[in-house]
Amino acid sequence: MSTLLSIFIPGKVSGKGRARFARVGNFVRTYTPEKTANAEGIIRTMVAIELRGRPPSDMPIWLEVHVSIAPPASWPQWKREAALANRIDATCKPDLDNTVKLVKDALNKVVWDDDAQVVICDAGKAYGEAEGLRIVVHERPFMTAQNARREQMTKAA
Repeated sequence: MSTLLSIFIPGKVSGKGRARFARVGNFVRTYTPEKTANAEGIIRTMVAIELRGRPPSDMPIWLEVHVSIAPPASWPQWKREAALANRIDATCKPDLDNTVKLVKDALNKVVWDDDAQVVICDAGKAYGEAEGLRIVVHERPFMTAQNARREQMTKAA
């Protein structure tokens, strides 16, 4: 298994917002909220810089997404210390599944061709000193049907 990407993106983490609807004349148009589009753009840009022009993978993917959230400043010192020692779970926003969806959509056409290639996804969130998002992407050593066919055609030639 090869690791394609391991990156920490500092800053406040958000989840993917729901699509919005707007009426334009007789039509209803859907659009992505600005906050979501901005978050996806930041992730996409930082990952593209890290990959230095490497083309998207066409292999099955194992995705790891870890969210680090700072304990609230309003908490007493003992509670902040307990949170940073992982004795208090981060049951606050953002929702983990929405964050994973944001990451998967941001990495389409950058790390992989389509997020349908993600066959394993490990995700978690915890309190930490530095807020941010850790993304690790591994290519799985198994063949896709497309790669198996390509290999077969190469051998036949």
